[in-house]
Amino acid sequence: MKARFTLFAAVLVLAPCLHAQPCPRSGWKAGYWSKLAAQSCREASAKNPIRVLSPDRRQTLLIDGNDVFLSRANGGAPQKLFAYYPGDEFLWSPDSMTILNTYCLGAAGPCRTASTSDMENEPDINEITKAAFLAAHQNHKEHDCYTWANIGALTWEPDSDNIVMIAEIPPSPQCVNHDEGYFESFIVSLSQKKVVKQYGMQETIHLWRKILGTGLRSDIQLVREDARLQQKQLVSR
Repeated sequence: MKARFTLFAAVLVLAPCLHAQPCPRSGWKAGYWSKLAAQSCREASAKNPIRVLSPDRRQTLLIDGNDVFLSRANGGAPQKLFAYYPGDEFLWSPDSMTILNTYCLGAAGPCRTASTSDMENEPDINEITKAAFLAAHQNHKEHDCYTWANIGALTWEPDSDNIVMIAEIPPSPQCVNHDEGYFESFIVSLSQKKVVKQYGMQETIHLWRKILGTGLRSDIQLVREDARLQQKQLVSR
């Protein structure tokens, strides 16, 4: 069962991932973090759940409004995976063995990722990602906007247990002067329990532009606007 965090309580207002756009007949749309992830966009119930098929089409993720279940094609009772909260998004692994659930507690976070993997001594992908992010920004590691960076799943690397994770400075008024919306990517190896590659924001955009979710695309615009504003301030001095 995933833990829920209580930091940045001042911005816990609405789930960050619900946008006013048409909801497909499937009942889910692409995620805030990743276009490859599924995020519900209508209410679901036990009688009318939202269904998200696994890549091998042998399993189905069921969202019934309060809980998330896993249903297998070979029958049996559905297995409860998570409690469901509006804005949660789900990303299947290519081999259909694992589901990543990125969830946020408010409009700007905090956001974390939980996994259904039963791997023994599975590493905490949130702590691994955050530690690498802070190590790359030693000058800012004492500030809450960096210390409590949002963590989300973007994609899996093909034919591996590597996950591409995102660390994001919360797009919150609390972080206006502390790089709000800035993000970087970190490839976390589950078997090695460490970050094996990391990329800055521009490299991340270049490598994964096509699958960046709506939230990360908004971050790009936010960072660009901040950069333009800072440039104008420098010119006017």
